[in-house]
Amino acid sequence: MSGLWTAFDIAEATDGEVHGCFSVNGVAFDSREVGPGDLFIAIRGDRFDGADFAAAAVEAGAAGVVVERRRAELRGRQRGVRGRHGGRLGAVRRAR
Repeated sequence: MSGLWTAFDIAEATDGEVHGCFSVNGVAFDSREVGPGDLFIAIRGDRFDGADFAAAAVEAGAAGVVVERRRAELRGRQRGVRGRHGGRLGAVRRAR
């Protein structure tokens, strides 16, 4: 499996659980900016929960998603990581 990161790399970084094998070539925090092969990291903020947009990110071509909890609309798509550190990743993004 080629790419920048595999599902297993992402799970290790987020202390998460792998739900399907995939690799990614880029990262997006906004579902409207997802490109083919990207990893969508769902961040829960004050006004929105990025996990609500995970299915849209997959439809836009995301190779995988990181969500904090299971999402019914993602069942059967088998390309996610349920991680616990999405908020930390969001803080890093906001600091950029």
